[in-house]
Amino acid sequence: MAFETVGDAKELLVALREAGLGWIADQVEAVIGQGKSIDREFVEGERSRKRIVGLATVPFGPEEQLDIALGTIQTYTEGLHKTWKSVQLLQEHDAGDSHSRPWSGIDFVAPGETQPVQFYGPGSEQAIDELSLLLRRVRTTQPGGSA
Repeated sequence: MAFETVGDAKELLVALREAGLGWIADQVEAVIGQGKSIDREFVEGERSRKRIVGLATVPFGPEEQLDIALGTIQTYTEGLHKTWKSVQLLQEHDAGDSHSRPWSGIDFVAPGETQPVQFYGPGSEQAIDELSLLLRRVRTTQPGGSA
């Protein structure tokens, strides 16, 4: 059973796709599409009317969907930057000893290009910190939000 993305979360996913970040939108849709499990009371049998409690899968509410989308963006924004920074620190640490870690001299080059890709240029750390702070504020001020 796949549930649909609605409201602001749906609009945010459209914007992600337009920005070339469809892979993030796809991941958010996959999570939202699964719904969430809740305890639900069921009536068993027409005559006995025995009540039992079981799990039911229901859609996330619009606020929950937006929180999932914003949280995913925040994770990628902060997480990828921290990962890349760690790789750079390891490369700097191993610069004099390329035999200890053969991957330490790896550069990422786009197809058809000759220069390595710069993932995060000057000033990007401050921009990422500001974006992370903004995402936290939005997530904590919306109904049902969590940071």
